[in-house]
Amino acid sequence: MSEGYCPYCGAKLPAGAVFCPNCGANVAEKPAVPPEKPPAPPTKPLPTKPAPTAVTTVATIQDAIRRRSETDIRMSGAWILVVIVSPLILFFGFMFVFVGMFSPAAILTGLALTFLGVILAALLYYKLINRRNKHFMRSRVLREGLIRHIESKAEELGKSHDVVSELSTMRMIHSELSNEEGDKSAGLYAILSIIVPFVSLYVMYFLTKDFVAHDTRERAFFQAFSTAAGKLGIPVQFPYWKELPKRSAGLYLILTIVLSGLFAIYWLWTLIKDPHQHFDAHTVFEDALLPTL
Repeated sequence: MSEGYCPYCGAKLPAGAVFCPNCGANVAEKPAVPPEKPPAPPTKPLPTKPAPTAVTTVATIQDAIRRRSETDIRMSGAWILVVIVSPLILFFGFMFVFVGMFSPAAILTGLALTFLGVILAALLYYKLINRRNKHFMRSRVLREGLIRHIESKAEELGKSHDVVSELSTMRMIHSELSNEEGDKSAGLYAILSIIVPFVSLYVMYFLTKDFVAHDTRERAFFQAFSTAAGKLGIPVQFPYWKELPKRSAGLYLILTIVLSGLFAIYWLWTLIKDPHQHFDAHTVFEDALLPTL
């Protein structure tokens, strides 16, 4: 008899065994077969993520709009005085340090002025970059909520096919903006802008390019949303959207270098005030959208 298993207790049998060494049963009368494996316990199905509903998408949109006052910060034009005053403060600070070499009071005054000038300049760059990051992050959440809202409404009304083109445009723009608008370290760039002057030029360069591209693409995104909403019976009208001036970051960079930094005063002025126009367009669109939700 070949090696097998006891049909009574399931113990392994040695080759040629007549009796089971475990339970003593006569295994020669029954063929030795391996014991049946106990049935595997039923597995629970993995929980599936519920599809977004109109209620959840509305909550996302409302939350993004509610945070507008925290992210779309309108900076006073008085900040441009920092660009003018900060170099003067630094100049007088250095003068006090070098002229009053043998006067502790003059040296302390010079160091204090130098520190103040550096802090003011760094603070301006920090606020500009931080405002960019916060607005882009809020816009990202808002766009995602609007896409999901159109998807859920179209599915609910059985009109998914009617808004395929608009949804495709919205997803494409949202994906491009999300990939290109990563956060910039406001603190790090603010410090480096003071230590290395060329870093400040790079900050001004990407702030100019980023906001112009953001404004142009979001205008197209909201236009596609308004068209899709109209097809679904949602009364959202695309508002008048005045695009940001098409400022050439490359040209501004050259002019700043050629004019020994004087053009930077005007350039920073545009960086302070231009985003306000984009924020105004957001406000008009979002205030018109809220009653329809």
